[in-house]
Amino acid sequence: MICSKIEFHYITVLDTELLFQWQSNPKTRHYFRDPKAPTVEEHTHWLQQKLTDKNCVLLLAYDKGIPIGCLRFDFSNVEAEISIYVAPDLYGQGYGSRIISEGIEWIQMHHQQITTLKAIVLEENKPSINIFTKNEFIQSETKINNCLVLIRQC
Repeated sequence: MICSKIEFHYITVLDTELLFQWQSNPKTRHYFRDPKAPTVEEHTHWLQQKLTDKNCVLLLAYDKGIPIGCLRFDFSNVEAEISIYVAPDLYGQGYGSRIISEGIEWIQMHHQQITTLKAIVLEENKPSINIFTKNEFIQSETKINNCLVLIRQC
């Protein structure tokens, strides 16, 4: 089976509504560090801040022209924290792992200074832990509150 290549597009303010719908979904929020869904105003403010943050890249992932998920990189020197969520109606179809895998390729191509990726995942979020592990992330000894820290060298 040949999978199509995921395309990444920089997120813009035009994506606010779609991202808000995905982020507000109870299934999605269940595994966020803050499970409380934001208001439209809170989400819009957060997105505007991220879009102007030079240490952040927000990408919308597409498969065959259909938006399938969001990928975020927050930079700190040569390290980037990676964060991902998949469109709620596409859970369980393998997109999470593909977004991470192809997102790693994207970061290596566009930000060669990044040598380490870090994912901070709730301990109970077994699906995310599994897809990060599948993509060669290793659990560090560090924990942040009730989250595991997974590390991958680029």
